[in-house]
Parts: sequence; structure tokens; C-alpha cells
Amino acid sequence: MKMIRIFNSNDGDPMILLTSNGLKEFMKKVNDFIESDNSSILFTTETFGTPSPYDEFLNGLKITKCKGDSSLMLNDDNWLDLSVKKEEIKEVNLNLSFLNDGDHEHLYSNPMSLIIEVDESWPGW
Repeated sequence: MKMIRIFNSNDGDPMILLTSNGLKEFMKKVNDFIESDNSSILFTTETFGTPSPYDEFLNGLKITKCKGDSSLMLNDDNWLDLSVKKEEIKEVNLNLSFLNDGDHEHLYSNPMSLIIEVDESWPGW
């Protein structure tokens, strides 16, 4: 998927940064995933350029449907692993549809949360 990056710092929650077109594509893929029988979906990310002012780019996001409490973990391979209930990811995906350039949405989870932001002006695009 083009135009998706995940920034990470040691002192904060990771942030997915997308362009408006990237957000539309992301939402469509998430919606298709929600309605499918698949148990997980992978999103690889762009990692070229500098992540400044963050510490690093992450390689991707894996979303897995679960029945219990949601969780977000950073794996050793620099991928985020999000386990989330189908209803919860449906609600987040709906909220994403209201985002405009400069807006963001939080997905609160344990042990960390995820920020999803739309930004057309980030210099690395």
C-alpha cells in the first residue's frame, strides 16, 4: 500500500501517517478485511527518508481479529501487531471517514495505543 508510514519513538505511542488517498485505500482494505473470513491482514509501510522528529519508522502493521481485549504490541521485527475485536475496528474505521488533512484518531489499547493521522504536507511524501 502506498503512502502509509508508521513513526515510533521511545517516549510515545506509534503513529500511522497517511495521505488522504492513502487513508481511503487503508479504510477500504480494513472494511474488506472486517467483512471477510480472514483472521488477519498485513500493511507494509514506506521506510525511506528520515522519521524526524520521531526515532524510527516501523516496517508494517498486522491487524488480527480477536474476541478478547484489544492489544497493540511492537514486535522484534519492527512490526506493530494489533489484536482487536471486529466491532471495535469497525467503529475506528467509521471514525476515520471523518478525518481531513491535519486530523487524527486514537485507537486506545494496551500496552500502547495507536494514533492515525492524515497529513498531505509531510515533507517525506
